[in-house]
Amino acid sequence: MLGLKLARMGRPIIVGVALLALWCSAAYAQVLDQVPSDAMVVFHINNLQQVNQKVIKLAHDWGLDEWQAEFKDPLEACMQKGQITKGVNKAGEVAVAVMADEQDNPMPVFLIPVSDYKAFLSNFEAVGDAENGIQQVKHPGGGEQNMFSVQRGTYAAMGPNKQSLMKNPGGIKLQGAMQREIRQKDISAFLNMPVVRQKYLGELQKNRQKFIDDIVKNTQGQEQLKAFEPVMKTVAVAMFDMAEQFLKDSQGVVVSGNIDGTGILFSGMAQFTPDSKWGQSIAQMKNTNQPLLAGLPDGKYFAFGGMTWDPKQASQLAAQFLDPIRKDLAGANEQGKQIASAIDAAKTMLAAANRVTAGYVVPEGAGFVQTVQIISGDANKIGQSQKQIMDLSNNLMAGGPAAGVGMKMKSLGPKEVDGVTLNTYETSVDPDPNNPQAMQAKMIMQIVYGGPTLITSSGMINDHTYIIVQGGNDQFLKDAKTLQRELKAVGGDLRASTGGGNIEIGNVSGLMDVETGGGSIRLTGGGAGPIKAQTGSGSIHCFKVSRSVRAETGAGGITAEFMAMNGQFSDSVLDTGVGDIVVYLPSDLKVSVHASIDVATAKDAIRSELPGIRVVSEGGDYGPREMSAEGDLNGGGPMLKLHTSTGKIQLIALKR
Repeated sequence: MLGLKLARMGRPIIVGVALLALWCSAAYAQVLDQVPSDAMVVFHINNLQQVNQKVIKLAHDWGLDEWQAEFKDPLEACMQKGQITKGVNKAGEVAVAVMADEQDNPMPVFLIPVSDYKAFLSNFEAVGDAENGIQQVKHPGGGEQNMFSVQRGTYAAMGPNKQSLMKNPGGIKLQGAMQREIRQKDISAFLNMPVVRQKYLGELQKNRQKFIDDIVKNTQGQEQLKAFEPVMKTVAVAMFDMAEQFLKDSQGVVVSGNIDGTGILFSGMAQFTPDSKWGQSIAQMKNTNQPLLAGLPDGKYFAFGGMTWDPKQASQLAAQFLDPIRKDLAGANEQGKQIASAIDAAKTMLAAANRVTAGYVVPEGAGFVQTVQIISGDANKIGQSQKQIMDLSNNLMAGGPAAGVGMKMKSLGPKEVDGVTLNTYETSVDPDPNNPQAMQAKMIMQIVYGGPTLITSSGMINDHTYIIVQGGNDQFLKDAKTLQRELKAVGGDLRASTGGGNIEIGNVSGLMDVETGGGSIRLTGGGAGPIKAQTGSGSIHCFKVSRSVRAETGAGGITAEFMAMNGQFSDSVLDTGVGDIVVYLPSDLKVSVHASIDVATAKDAIRSELPGIRVVSEGGDYGPREMSAEGDLNGGGPMLKLHTSTGKIQLIALKR
């Protein structure tokens, strides 16, 4: 598979990137050291030239360079337009820090990498003499407001406010995952929450009641919000409670993006004080090493993403916000009661699910709305809740037109696609012809949906997978269905492959050879023969193995439980580009172990409950290092090779 080939080719690159990050850490720290410590927001661009090349390629692939000539070389175009052509270090990083003055006016400071500061200053016309190293210059491009510039290390710090350049910058100190996120991504934005909290928490608390009263007042008398009038104050209070708690508990927020051949891939991260309310809630959530995009049909997407959660914890968090609202709605009018029932159904769905993958498809033909959701969990409960929500939506729309628009929803009954029964609903607009707003809404719907109606189809693919598609055709539904593979007990050999999606297998009595371009592989019932499992991105779990395993994944954890007797076990290899490896071995099994980690980030990255494993670490006491371990258990035997580019390796003893 192409995905697997790319994953194999990418492993040396992963190691190289990790080592390069170490070599460049001093330069990275330098740019943040020059950022004012009272900056509320910091925008960061990694290596300018590298990011520029990625933008050039993406713009060409999307045809933007034909539409706007500047996309042929955005960096050069910006430098020419800003008349900044000399002394710039194109291989450096850029940071833009934004402070706020007492009147909340933004005060930006631009940190531009320079190879020669004097040459850089020659791009501008000086105004007077420099004072304490700060030179006033005319605004590049002929702007009315002058700029100020000062040298800070290998950077030119520039801004329209002289005061912001006079004080010691102090720097922004980031640690752990948040530091890695900014260092490794092409573009990022950091929200400095301690500074935001100091400036705005008091204002929020002082004006809280006024804001709530204004929200309630502005919703009164609006026909489309009539059902919500009894609960608007409860909703507003809940929103401000969450906002205030977030301001109190958070230490930083990062939104970052990487540019590749498919587009810009965004991610977000927030950091909280560990013993705070938000911190304790987040700490209880479970992370995953499974791919969050597995199951999406092949195609082009405007946007896509995935999310995983612990059902119990997610339900508790949702209840804190939704239960007060539901209580008020249940005691309101008939519409309010129906909305309360919809909230109950949504909470049931949240508790029954543990993961969702969604994509907004680039449509073929008319209309812009074509979306797909793959929800994992108890598909039967998810389906019941989804049907209840759709039926309640139908009843609410039938209650009367909102502002003359007249939205309607009706059930089209069950529909079978490739052996899967789907519930289908049709949403349409029936506007008042004498109402200009309503007629405009109809026109917008026809443009967005590609016609007068929007079709929503949903149903169970299997016991733990539920699909919801809006605007897609039957082939799109078939493609999504075929990505979910589930195999029970298999007598004899098994060979299976899929371009993307999860594979789950009960037990196999013979050889097993499975491959997926992106998704998890899970053998739960045991394998009597040799096992080969490959995935481009996803976790691999093999339990009750009697012979050998060769498991490879480009990114994801590997877990293997060997039940082999001496004389049965043969050479095995577990290899992942990024992820942890956990191996369960009988304490009396004769085996020779060789384990290696290219970039280990912890001193105990390799741990063994079995005696005779020697761990060797190359590198200093601090920071990532190369680590390996080897040993002959019970006198040695067939080879067990374990390798991860970055992650942990653990050997656990099994008792017969």
